[in-house]
Amino acid sequence: MAFTSLILGLGNPGPQYAMTRHNLGFWAADALREQGQASRISSRKDVELFHLTLTGPARGPHLLAKPLTFMNLSGLAASYLCGYYKIDPENVVVMHDELDLPLGRIRIKRGGGDAGHQGLASITRELGAPDYVRIRLGISRPAPGRDVKGYVLERFPEYERAIAMRVAEDAARLATLFLTEGLETAKRQAGQINHTPPANPA
Repeated sequence: MAFTSLILGLGNPGPQYAMTRHNLGFWAADALREQGQASRISSRKDVELFHLTLTGPARGPHLLAKPLTFMNLSGLAASYLCGYYKIDPENVVVMHDELDLPLGRIRIKRGGGDAGHQGLASITRELGAPDYVRIRLGISRPAPGRDVKGYVLERFPEYERAIAMRVAEDAARLATLFLTEGLETAKRQAGQINHTPPANPA
């Protein structure tokens, strides 16, 4: 079957990582699967892969994938899937956590650097081009002096978890909007999303 696009949600496999900040892309992929109609294609050990059907005028069908190779090897699944299903890099959408956005905000863009995100670096390296679409899900930066790697691998505290879930659900809707109405419409919608977290009760 020929697929129009590949949507990747980024994260790390295993229950110990499931609720961490770095797995927000996985949350968004799960939300997209629930919002559309998804059927599992394979049970490969290195990727969860679904045939995704969206409501509305979205071109399709689409592939939805969660790489299970750990974040810094995400590009291996992206490269394999693009090659096997003959999907061009410009038809790849990546949903990922973003330190440079506050929690509760989302942005979408095409191309750019990786800003130190190892998942994006791997995808760019393996695809040989940065011209895929990124849906950037804000997780906020840690306080000065805190270790960034440790921060992204921490679980969301309870007072942030509901905000993160709403962000994941909005990201899924934003991916659908991009596929149905294009990048500029999706950008405008993303700019209106702002779920302000409550103050840290601690």
